[in-house]
Amino acid sequence: MKPKYEPCPGNAPGPFYVVRGECLACWAAVDQAPELMDGDGEPPSPYHCRFHRQPRTEEEVGQALDAIAVCCTLGVRYAGTDKLILDRLASAHHFQWSDVLADPDDLGLPPNPS
Repeated sequence: MKPKYEPCPGNAPGPFYVVRGECLACWAAVDQAPELMDGDGEPPSPYHCRFHRQPRTEEEVGQALDAIAVCCTLGVRYAGTDKLILDRLASAHHFQWSDVLADPDDLGLPPNPS
């Protein structure tokens, strides 16, 4: 599924992404998923986090979900349709971090122009 919001440049293709311009460079999300995320996103600022690769294992999916949970801007997101991941987000009451479960009009984030 195509992300509802524009991913930051350099985000690895896939369902987990960081919304362009929505990173505060607090590193909280990167700390949760250091094998998946880094701060080499959005030019000209080298301090915008991104997923440099998508999760490959169940443990890494857990790390990506932990990164979503600590993001205070709703900028770390899941655009996929995997039922198990959506169930995990829903059971943790993280509806708004999912492009599938959330109503995008309620978030005030810029839409994906592509």
